[in-house]
Amino acid sequence: MKPNQVCRFFILVSATLASVTAVTLTSNSSHLLWEGVDSVSLQCVPKEQAENIFWKLNGEALPPDDRYAITNETSPPSSTLTISPVSRKDDGAFTCVAFSGTANETSNELNLNLAWSPDTENISCSAHFYNVYTQLSCSWMGGQPAAIVTMTFNGTEQSALNNLTRDVYPDGEVTQPTLICRGYHEGGNSSCSITFERPQSPSYDNSSVTSVKQGENAVLTVDLQYGPYATFTWFHPNKDQIITEGKYKVESNGSVSRLFISDVTVAETGTYECNARSLIGSTSFLLNLDVSKVTDSAQNRLSGGEIAGIVIGVLAGVILIGVIVFFIVKK
Repeated sequence: MKPNQVCRFFILVSATLASVTAVTLTSNSSHLLWEGVDSVSLQCVPKEQAENIFWKLNGEALPPDDRYAITNETSPPSSTLTISPVSRKDDGAFTCVAFSGTANETSNELNLNLAWSPDTENISCSAHFYNVYTQLSCSWMGGQPAAIVTMTFNGTEQSALNNLTRDVYPDGEVTQPTLICRGYHEGGNSSCSITFERPQSPSYDNSSVTSVKQGENAVLTVDLQYGPYATFTWFHPNKDQIITEGKYKVESNGSVSRLFISDVTVAETGTYECNARSLIGSTSFLLNLDVSKVTDSAQNRLSGGEIAGIVIGVLAGVILIGVIVFFIVKK
């Protein structure tokens, strides 16, 4: 060996890391677990020795929650997660991770069979009227598992999950005018209905007259008692349709419709028509408006307040003259 020659020795060291295999995650219940009522226990069991067992939900560390209780055993190694009571927050994949030295193994995923009631206690029925059709709706949202919703109208039955809508056009005959909604859920069943009728207004009198003076504002009203789900169309005395524009304003809410006319003129005297249409048919209401002309003499006529002012002024003048005369005579 040459002087100053450096000898290098390479030593190969092999190490065997402890492994954790076949980590099994099981539940003590496969039945429906109702939110706020039921409890469940999950057990994590590694096949071999594990130094630590770590719980996850949807791939993230198990969040802090007073409903979670973890119990660990060393012989044989296991960890039990008790959830009491279950919540919709627990809807997801539970896993456990077993550690031994520098090795770890993740268990199978386990999803709880959770259940909770829909957002509302009862199913809802509704109808929304648009220009050319009516949309019927049955809705019972938010339940787990999803509620089965069934709609029956005019002899036709349809079903869907959570929510169901149907567009009905006025060109067809309605022989069964009741909308029936039924909801079926693991937590109970519910139903509701709406019966549609031809629009009627018990307060309506076709001989009544709304009288106003020119320059005032007029209001014509149709208030329905039957067939509350309706659309309204107003017409001038000359049969032209009235729309909200300028001095005319129409406000409707499905059961009441009002026509507002501002600064009326004598020319707007006449019979106005309001047509109310529901799924069953339509009814026309005739409303009479009489606008009286304010004459020039009436416009120039003194008001009661003005007359009273003049009288008081005259009396004050008479009294003042009397006082002056009194002092003149006294001298």
